[in-house]
Amino acid sequence: MDVGASETVERILRTLPDFRAAPADDVGPGFWVIETPLLLPDGDSLPLFFDGRRNQFTDLGETIHWLLAARVPSEPPSWRAVFRASLPATGVGFRDGILTTDSPASAPLLIALAETIQRLVQHVAQTDASSRHESVGDP
Repeated sequence: MDVGASETVERILRTLPDFRAAPADDVGPGFWVIETPLLLPDGDSLPLFFDGRRNQFTDLGETIHWLLAARVPSEPPSWRAVFRASLPATGVGFRDGILTTDSPASAPLLIALAETIQRLVQHVAQTDASSRHESVGDP
């Protein structure tokens, strides 16, 4: 286990008592899975990851995976625009289907990432529900 990553995660989570973490060696060395109290629209918990080598938080592409599993229409160009519109002004970025935070990792960046994903998934799910509702009346 990467002691530096462990100390960073423990320091950050001391300020976030509703968040939990465990080493995620199956993901890679220095990775930790972060359990958040936030939920996705289907009731699943929102997991995030800490990359100890880069000293940043990431979703490892799980947000896109959830959207595909939830059968949200796959329109990557519009997703890209929605992702970019959902990002806060600073601290969270989107590249190659993966959301990440700036480095060094901090509690505000972890919260920003979690809230960005929650906002994004809710927006896409609502947009999808609206488009299905509108198409029901179409000939």
